[in-house]
Amino acid sequence: MKTDSFLKREWIGITFLIIPFIMLFYLWEDLPEKIPVHWNVDGKVDRSSEKGWELFMLPLINVFTYLMITISYYIDPKKKLKFSTNAVTILKTTVAVFMTILFSIMLAISLGYPISMPDVVQYGIILLFMVIGNYLSKIRPNYFMGIRTPWTLENEEVWRKTHRLGGKIWVFGSVILLVTKIILANHLPAPLFLGFILAMSFIPVIYSYIAFKKLEKKNA
Repeated sequence: MKTDSFLKREWIGITFLIIPFIMLFYLWEDLPEKIPVHWNVDGKVDRSSEKGWELFMLPLINVFTYLMITISYYIDPKKKLKFSTNAVTILKTTVAVFMTILFSIMLAISLGYPISMPDVVQYGIILLFMVIGNYLSKIRPNYFMGIRTPWTLENEEVWRKTHRLGGKIWVFGSVILLVTKIILANHLPAPLFLGFILAMSFIPVIYSYIAFKKLEKKNA
């Protein structure tokens, strides 16, 4: 029964972990000897790799990340991730889907399809933050996932407040980025995009310190 429950929960994520290896198996002979693996802010390829082991790096990182999140679910000393089963499953599956899409686009570009990788990355990150933000408040205090600062880990109320605010910032911030990118017809400067993402990431961290100090003063 436990195995059935595990497979029912994990099958989508596992499927997306396997897809890149299947794609490599079927497309290997058609892939060029030089594969683009990095793009600059202007969307130009600035690093290529020989068709070899490096092609397996992203799929393997994907598998490793998924496994680490899965293992953390079972070894969390706080034993509270088990109260966030659905959120943890959705989050790690979303990351697996994101990385598989990036890898698929990389192969498509290698085969000559005219796709803008920077745009794919930006849209992917926007959707990633949107999904994670939607479930952020559902993650219970733990040492492995979420906004883990000294202050959120020290106080459960600070954890809840920080993740509630962080979730809202990530969702609404992602919507703003998405609308802006569409209005600008995909011409969203990389520095502006990165700055906005960094702000979305650091505001909850700063807030966790402020919230902790307020509670500390209140309880003094």
